[in-house]
Amino acid sequence: MDRSSLLCVKMAYFHVYTKGLVDRELFICREDYIAGMNIVAIVCSSIGVELRLLAFVLMSNHLHFVLDCSKDKAERFIWLYKHLLSRYLGDKYGYVKYLRGLETSKSEVPPDIEDLKRLIVYVLNNPVKAGINCIACAYEWSSARCYFSATDFSVAAVPIQSYTVRQLRSLLHTHKTLPGNWLFGPAGYILPQSYVDKVFVEELFKSSRSFEYFLSSSLSMKKGVNENITFSDAVIHSSMNELLEKKFGMSSVSELNEFLLKNLIKDLKVRFSASSKQLARITGVAVSDIIKYLE
Repeated sequence: MDRSSLLCVKMAYFHVYTKGLVDRELFICREDYIAGMNIVAIVCSSIGVELRLLAFVLMSNHLHFVLDCSKDKAERFIWLYKHLLSRYLGDKYGYVKYLRGLETSKSEVPPDIEDLKRLIVYVLNNPVKAGINCIACAYEWSSARCYFSATDFSVAAVPIQSYTVRQLRSLLHTHKTLPGNWLFGPAGYILPQSYVDKVFVEELFKSSRSFEYFLSSSLSMKKGVNENITFSDAVIHSSMNELLEKKFGMSSVSELNEFLLKNLIKDLKVRFSASSKQLARITGVAVSDIIKYLE
């Protein structure tokens, strides 16, 4: 079914996102982010031409997507993404109903080009506002790098059709058949330009200069956005695991008594100037307890 045959279906722009998890992370290590990126591709392929993905970002504890589709397809998209991600994380970490606490919100964007532009740059600037990167295109786990050839990985990429069915199942953790011309990048995930409607977004902004202007002007509205550059959850999580092993001789936070846990929390706070909420996500300790340990 091509897009012209979908005129009978009400299409709209939607901002679909999740609230941030407080007590844990969605993506703990690079391998998890790679899986998360591939799940975006799998979901887009599953829904097909009835949905266009315009922009997205995967943050350590929440998600953002900008979709062009019907309301039903927007709901289907986020349900399927959460379902597949939950299955991956559950299999890897052994949690039951891993994403039960991941509340989802969906808002329809007014049919205004400027509003749509602002929404796209808002989504792509999430890592910058969080202090993880200085520019949106430096963040790997989003669609920011696929517009206006901000970063071209296509030279080193390989079409999916070059892999055997067995290889793809091992790489993507799915039995679904994906378009053979989609590109599998050297980092281990399907490149966003394979399934994001980058052409539409580029036509929306007209030029790379306009795109960059919207990105920078969006940030300037947030006072002091770059005053405190923070460390990502993944970096702090990695350091925490090293501390657990080398300083405490433990393999997980759950093995620590209250005295040692307090010691760990304070150590991470000093090293990374992390907020109580960030420390809660990484350690799995309640925010109220984190605050108490830091007093």
